Amino acid sequence: MNITDCISSSIKSLKSRKIRTFLTSFSVFVGVFIILVLISLSNGAQKLIISQITSQFDLKTIFVLRPGSLNINFFSTVAEEDKEDRRIIDLTALSKIRSLENIEFADPVLNIPSRKFEFKDQTFDSRVVNNAAGAGWDIKEGDKVVKQVYSGKYSNLQKDEIVLTKDLVDAYGKSYEDVVGQIVVLLDQPGIFGSQTRPIQPREYKVVGVIEKIRNFVYIISLQEALDTLSQKNGYQSVDEYISTVGYQSLYVKATEEQHVQDIADKIRQLGFDVSTLEDVLRVFNVLFSIVPLIFTLIGAIAVFVASIGIVNTMLMSVFERTREIGVLKAVGARNKDILLLFVTEAGLIGAFGGLAAILVSLIVMSAGNSIFAENIVPRLGISEVKSLFVNEPSLFLYTFLASLIVGIFAGLYPAIRASRLNPVDALRYE
Repeated sequence: MNITDCISSSIKSLKSRKIRTFLTSFSVFVGVFIILVLISLSNGAQKLIISQITSQFDLKTIFVLRPGSLNINFFSTVAEEDKEDRRIIDLTALSKIRSLENIEFADPVLNIPSRKFEFKDQTFDSRVVNNAAGAGWDIKEGDKVVKQVYSGKYSNLQKDEIVLTKDLVDAYGKSYEDVVGQIVVLLDQPGIFGSQTRPIQPREYKVVGVIEKIRNFVYIISLQEALDTLSQKNGYQSVDEYISTVGYQSLYVKATEEQHVQDIADKIRQLGFDVSTLEDVLRVFNVLFSIVPLIFTLIGAIAVFVASIGIVNTMLMSVFERTREIGVLKAVGARNKDILLLFVTEAGLIGAFGGLAAILVSLIVMSAGNSIFAENIVPRLGISEVKSLFVNEPSLFLYTFLASLIVGIFAGLYPAIRASRLNPVDALRYE
């Protein structure tokens, strides 16, 4: 009996037991489907996140933070204004960093504690937004940190000027052009931050631009205005006293070329500050996303293992039901290896059917998911680089199909061996 005869005979046998074949193959389908969808989702998420990071900061970017700050979100909305005796990013440190070779610029960034936000002209809009987190940042014209400008400008801000983000303007339902020129008021929220020692008087700003959101900031003001705000909030007599005592929270540094980033980062670390480069961030995400697929594969493998037990049970039932048929086959000349091959082929086909069905259904589901993502989610997130939530790799489909086939074959070995060892005389007498 050759392999073609075995496949033909196995298909006929499986067709005669359609419901049992379907249920057994379905268990394989579930495991393979889980693996395909979750790993493709993981690949898509990895591509999406990395694309978002690299689109906002290039590989020449270096973040400089206070010592011990890497366990704190760089873009945290909470101002860490403690007065502990530790190294700070003051004017001396800033000068040393700026004097390093191959640095294009090194700009301080200050996080502004959450405040109440409202428009001065109540007829324009009377609603108040609480917990509006902002930043003091003199962003340079053309910097990649600004993904998109919807209206106005964002650089060279004066003390009384403010840039809003798209999300904040959208929350009010206003057009970006109408918002530019409006006067907004930022009001204090006393009692939220333990470091606050003085209330800040309401401050008015003229909206000069609307940009894409930068991390969790909903507005940007000039660095000098942020220094005035934080020095007043924390009870310092002057900005100079604040800088010399508390210092800047972080620096946004850019190297002239990518190949200089690591050397600059090492030199800044030697000065005693924490450093994070875009390469470091990407490395962390790549390590994370190398582990996630393994976890998803393990989940799917457990489901496939359970399915293999179902295949063993199905094939054992088939052996018992076809004992007399096996005896007839042996009586007309079928060898033990022929019987073994017949049942192994049948079990392999059960696994292959389940794997193939999982591939086809997963392609349909992922295609629909990508369409929904591209039409509904992408416009809201403002993503242009990534259009797919599920990223498929042809090799993944090939490997999962082969795995389902192999699982079926191995699951069918024990029942096939039992069938091949049946005594033909006893088998013919079996009722």
